[in-house]
Amino acid sequence: MELGPIWPTIPCTDFERAKGFYVDKLGLKVSKDMPEMEMAMFDTGGQSGFVLFKRGPFTCDHTVAGWAVEDVEAAVKDLADKGVTFEQYPELKTDEMGISRMGGGMCAWFKDTEGNILSVNSKM
Repeated sequence: MELGPIWPTIPCTDFERAKGFYVDKLGLKVSKDMPEMEMAMFDTGGQSGFVLFKRGPFTCDHTVAGWAVEDVEAAVKDLADKGVTFEQYPELKTDEMGISRMGGGMCAWFKDTEGNILSVNSKM
């Protein structure tokens, strides 16, 4: 069996607010909107994407999804200019921009409106 592209599911408590974050802040397009189910699919390129869905209160303390980008510093600057706040993790030695440089790569973490932890990271 060969597994195909992965599509994580990302929970939210306020569907419209969360969908707005992914559209307005991250610049993603909804590929399939299912408002009656409070669910939407977002294609993110290369046959990958994610599903945003409404659920009750939850706590998330780990990265639920990350995007591989050509230039982490440029992505962080672009997203910060759109109002995205990057997390500071002293244990990961994040710099003033919120970027951690580890193992020859870079990664920076931020949260969506629901508290889900997301990242932009160097392509592997």
